[in-house]
Amino acid sequence: MPGLAWAELCPDCRTERLGRARRLSLRISLLATALMAAYVAFRAPVGPIGRFYAVVSVVATYIIMRRIVTRLATEWLPRDAAPPEGPSA
Repeated sequence: MPGLAWAELCPDCRTERLGRARRLSLRISLLATALMAAYVAFRAPVGPIGRFYAVVSVVATYIIMRRIVTRLATEWLPRDAAPPEGPSA
């Protein structure tokens, strides 16, 4: 596509790649959040402040994991193979 810089994706390819990255990050962040919630359920202090921090840590785990995995997946997911250019024999 004309006008693209070296190693840049077209808008359609970028949107499709970001969609795949978001689906992957949703699954991974939900798993990490479930593991964090299980850990907090067994190890959280009994008081109300401890419960508050436990809830905050579970929510923060989801948000942080979702952002990190989305970014990494966007960079590291394999690109779709383009069809070969030129005449086929």
